[in-house]
Amino acid sequence: MFPLKCAQLLTGSLFAFGHTGAEVRTMKCRKKNPVLTGRSCMQETYDTSLSNSSSHWVSPEVAPECPAWYALYTNPRHEKSVASQLAERSLEFFLPLYSSMRRWNDRSRLLDLPLFPGYLFVHIALAQKLRVLSISGAVRLVGVGNSPQALLDDEIQQIRKLVLDNARMEPYPYLRVGSRVRVSRGPLEGNEGYIVRYKNHYRVVISLHLIQRSVAVELDPLDLASVPEAASRAIMAV
Repeated sequence: MFPLKCAQLLTGSLFAFGHTGAEVRTMKCRKKNPVLTGRSCMQETYDTSLSNSSSHWVSPEVAPECPAWYALYTNPRHEKSVASQLAERSLEFFLPLYSSMRRWNDRSRLLDLPLFPGYLFVHIALAQKLRVLSISGAVRLVGVGNSPQALLDDEIQQIRKLVLDNARMEPYPYLRVGSRVRVSRGPLEGNEGYIVRYKNHYRVVISLHLIQRSVAVELDPLDLASVPEAASRAIMAV
């Protein structure tokens, strides 16, 4: 269980990361109508190590006055608009994006789309709940009934690490069973997920069980190691 004490994990300004992940542009949180572009839009965080992730979601205990990570459900295609309004109110959030080439009859365009469609993540105390839900496009904090449930901090840090390392990833149908592996080397070392085979490539699927959403990351199978508790099953084919 997590201790009932406040731990301010996020500080600093709002950052927008470019496609390469190398150039960082700083925007003031109170800037009017900030343009949220690039791989992610998030608050600066301290570096923390990733602990071994569980295959099941467990909500940490959080005192009402302490900030924690919550999943914010939005109206369809309102994620960036909600993120802009959160920035204007100086509320901490994390909106991971991925790049996707979309084609029309007369043109094609590379778009930055939400990695978890319909969701972004806010780092708030529950006392700030009404400030978040009064934002146009915000629907609810995800939880059980009317009680918002906090996400494990490791889950957010895992997704953050994928974004910062400019990993090749995209949304994937929700997955909660399968052969579990750990990335044993490379920039994503320490991340865990389920391994699937797609055509001639291997992907590690990372799931956020609270919101029942997953993302797939393409990796070299030589960079993967079995997690003992889930190593007995064959690779899933999709």
